[in-house]
Amino acid sequence: MEKQLLLLSSGEETVSHVRKTLEPLKYRITVKNKLSAGLKAMTGSELVLLDMPDSVKALREIKSYCPEATVLVAAEPDQANLALDDGAYHFLKKPIRAHELRSVVKNAQQSISMRSKLDHLRGFGPPKLILGMGASIKNVIRQIKRAASKDISVLIVGENGSGKMLVADAIHRMSARRLETFFVASECSGGGLFEALVGDKKIPGGLLAAEGGIIVYKDLHGLSVDEQKKVAEHMKNGLPLPGDSKADVRVLATTESYKKGWPFSGRFRSIIHLPALRERKEDIAPLAGNFIKETAELLNGDEKTLSSEALKALKGHNWPGNVGELKNTVRRAYLLCRDKVIEPCHISTEDGSTYCTIKDFFDAKLTKYIRELVKVGKSGLYGTVMDEVEKTLIELVLRETGGNQVKTSNTLGITRTTLRTKMRNYGLNGSGSSRKK
Repeated sequence: MEKQLLLLSSGEETVSHVRKTLEPLKYRITVKNKLSAGLKAMTGSELVLLDMPDSVKALREIKSYCPEATVLVAAEPDQANLALDDGAYHFLKKPIRAHELRSVVKNAQQSISMRSKLDHLRGFGPPKLILGMGASIKNVIRQIKRAASKDISVLIVGENGSGKMLVADAIHRMSARRLETFFVASECSGGGLFEALVGDKKIPGGLLAAEGGIIVYKDLHGLSVDEQKKVAEHMKNGLPLPGDSKADVRVLATTESYKKGWPFSGRFRSIIHLPALRERKEDIAPLAGNFIKETAELLNGDEKTLSSEALKALKGHNWPGNVGELKNTVRRAYLLCRDKVIEPCHISTEDGSTYCTIKDFFDAKLTKYIRELVKVGKSGLYGTVMDEVEKTLIELVLRETGGNQVKTSNTLGITRTTLRTKMRNYGLNGSGSSRKK
């Protein structure tokens, strides 16, 4: 999902500061100095940063025109409560601090992304989202349904890429909480999690965005001990809103590991452990099939299937990156495959493993070339191909051995004299590179 920011501001210093802060983070920034121009440019899918003489009034017009807009308001502190009451996602005190802007924008972008996913997946139940036929994943689905039916706190434990946020999505969509108030909290760079979340008496934090819905503490294992203690304290005593009220939110959290004795141990009423993909390889086939279908729909491409050999290769991998790695691998294979059937030669995993045989390589690289040369007749194809293969092989082994000719000749199974002769014939130096002529 492209990161877009619509900046409504007539201040040159503000525009320059925002560009300098966010463009390195790959944001595509559109600047409009008038509200009317901003409304015309708005689609509802972008993040809006509002910095105008009367930002609260402008916010009301934006929300009237585009209710789903995610708007950050920059103004003086006395405007904070008004802005948040009128639907601002977050309030930024002027002058805008770079580290606070980065943190708030990161959380707001996660909220937009999550809302987009929820809109796309609305109405799907966990069985359609969390695919699998094994006992372990069926047990997870049962736990999701139980957790969703009760308004309790839930900790989701699983390795990187195992689908923790997908489980959080499913719990949220099946619960009685409002879909539009799903909020993701994560550790803030340059400032504490709770400082940005709860705010202070003058400037309320982003917690209001989750009022009536669900808040997700993402990656608890990455929080400092002090931040973990704050999670535990606020889960026990409630999350404060401006004044003396407490936020009406349900707490979900994700972590890669869970240790007894952590500050938040015992605070979660339900703990869902996600199995690693290597522990449920019976689910690889339906997952891969679903990712192929998703990729075809995304690219408006042809339907493709996995050959039995390709599926065997996928099942033979250990998948340290779990379902996330499988998804990326299948998408790459789909893009590399020019036919209707994905073969092992199209598969390359994130650790660099490939499943392409030498025959597969020649099939992919030489078939078209040979077809054309057959039409020509005599072409010296055998000599040309054998010379190129042998030269490349010697180059690769020399590079791998750091130019050690004894190791290279032993690896190739030829004598050192034969190696030197071939190096001379092919114009190779000691490192395996071609000599400059």
